Amino acid sequence: MSEANNLKTYSTEIANLINKLDITDVLTRDQMIGQGFEEVTAYSYKVGRLTMAMDHASLCTNNRCCRGFCFSIKRILKHYGECYHLDCMECHRFNMVVFEHSVFCGDSRTCKIPGCLSIARANGRISDTAVEPCTSTQ
Repeated sequence: MSEANNLKTYSTEIANLINKLDITDVLTRDQMIGQGFEEVTAYSYKVGRLTMAMDHASLCTNNRCCRGFCFSIKRILKHYGECYHLDCMECHRFNMVVFEHSVFCGDSRTCKIPGCLSIARANGRISDTAVEPCTSTQ
């Protein structure tokens, strides 16, 4: 992949956390948009377990949680949600996990995973004009 050669590491801490998760493949935003939801097969074992851990970490409020990779994934999700570098190696490596999650997410509009809603919209799962759920109590 020539595109992977142009990617940079902006956070060595996040790079080390992603290395611990053994994520080596790179998935660009264009590749995520190019893959239709009907073309995706069932989870691989590795991505599936990371997706389940990410689902837990996105909702977990325990700062001392010792459930598999919870602390690491919380830090990665924070970086993933705040990073603005289009050439960030760590975000491109984590895209695979977020994409797999978005394929099977029950409600992307209320999902806590950064990028889930935008991936669902980009792949036509949710229309661009879909109204966000109302949280008003009136």
